[in-house]
Amino acid sequence: MRKLTVDRVSHNRRDRHIARDWKRQGPTAILIVLLVVLALGGGASRINVVSLMFVRPALVLATGALLFFPVVDAAPNRNARFLMWLLGLFAVVIAVQLVPLPPGVWQMLPGHQVYAEVARIEGVAQPWRPISIVPVLTLNSLTTLLAPLAFFMAVRRIPYRQTKTIILALVVVAIATCIMGAIQTAGGDRSAAYLYRYAKPGYAPGLFANRNHQAAFLAAMLPLTTAWALMPRQARDPASRRLWIAGSAGALFMLLIIMTASRTGLGLAAIGLFVSAWMMQRSRRKQQRPTDDPDGRSWKRWLLAIAFIAGVASIIALPLLTGRTAVLERLTSGGNDASAVLRVAALPITVDLIGRFFPLGSGFGTFDTAFRAVEPDRLLAPGYFNNAHNDLIELAITGGVPSVLLLLALCGWLGKRAVTAFGRHTERSASLVVTQGSLAFLTIILLASLSDYPLRTPLLAGLFGLVAALATRRGFAQAVKEF
Repeated sequence: MRKLTVDRVSHNRRDRHIARDWKRQGPTAILIVLLVVLALGGGASRINVVSLMFVRPALVLATGALLFFPVVDAAPNRNARFLMWLLGLFAVVIAVQLVPLPPGVWQMLPGHQVYAEVARIEGVAQPWRPISIVPVLTLNSLTTLLAPLAFFMAVRRIPYRQTKTIILALVVVAIATCIMGAIQTAGGDRSAAYLYRYAKPGYAPGLFANRNHQAAFLAAMLPLTTAWALMPRQARDPASRRLWIAGSAGALFMLLIIMTASRTGLGLAAIGLFVSAWMMQRSRRKQQRPTDDPDGRSWKRWLLAIAFIAGVASIIALPLLTGRTAVLERLTSGGNDASAVLRVAALPITVDLIGRFFPLGSGFGTFDTAFRAVEPDRLLAPGYFNNAHNDLIELAITGGVPSVLLLLALCGWLGKRAVTAFGRHTERSASLVVTQGSLAFLTIILLASLSDYPLRTPLLAGLFGLVAALATRRGFAQAVKEF
């Protein structure tokens, strides 16, 4: 009887231990699974991508599962609460565009008269219609918010001591997309390594369908990788080893950015390198004590600088040595390629569309339909202009004034956090370097949105939510010993 009681107690303790472990490790496991799923099928923005058939259900299941895990920071967090409100308001704006309106009200909306006139000419009775001119596309835009929501919720439920693991997982994803891009380049234009059939061959898009999205992601990862390298070390985790790993990863990122032939990507990479160098310089100053010899290990810094310069020189010379001069030709073409000319020619028309649908917009995701209604004959081509290639302009066209105000609120929050994070600090902490790297990541992605649409892909939208959650975390200074 005594033995039976002891066994029952031990089983109960083991069950409680397993439950506690799952409570701590569950959100991390969900986040890793989501990263894998989105890396394999979330790199495209089109609504007809087959991989969305497993990406969207995975996001729904993950979001529902995360509701059963508690938030690790029980104290009020104004930054996290603000971003959640912002995401919720974006969802409300999109949902309002799907609410059916009476025919008389719908026909009075700015920009909608031309569609009402077409229906009148064809003799079609006007039913109740929503603000969106293509409701199914707007509904698709609403579902894209699942990605940042799921990742934001996951990070909020992961203990502070696992933050380094989260960032390392992002570094692994970045290295994976580099490897995929290298395989695609080596395989030629007909390589089976391209994950999306409409990816432009020869320019190493990696896990993405758009090479510009690949370049923007890798450029944004430069300061975040630096933050991972500068985080307080453990006894078995020498900081110098992480610096060398981060430097090697950064050189790989730069190589693939060049292979994408993205001029915007190179500009963003320059910003990422500048922020990374600034973070390393500030970290070295804070680590140095008055009694330390500032030149005691200068040879290591010089060796690292020489290796970095040699790596950059090799990266620049690689396209010439391998015969891939098409990459360099595009980088030095001065924007004379057909796609750049088309974007410049279409810019006045896209700007004019803002006024046509002001102030409520045409509906999220409906830019293509709105543009085709006013597209001049001189721009007609076998292809189509699927996006404005400037998300600020497209947001104003499709989302109207409410969405622009929400974007300005996000930019204001980002600027305020940046002033605090990059200001003067007297001590080094994990909180500081993670916040600096995260804010730099978010800023680079938003800058990339001025010439493209990276946040319309589930993968980058999810990573944006993940890194935004990292930028809101608190309590790292007290948890430094746990890293």
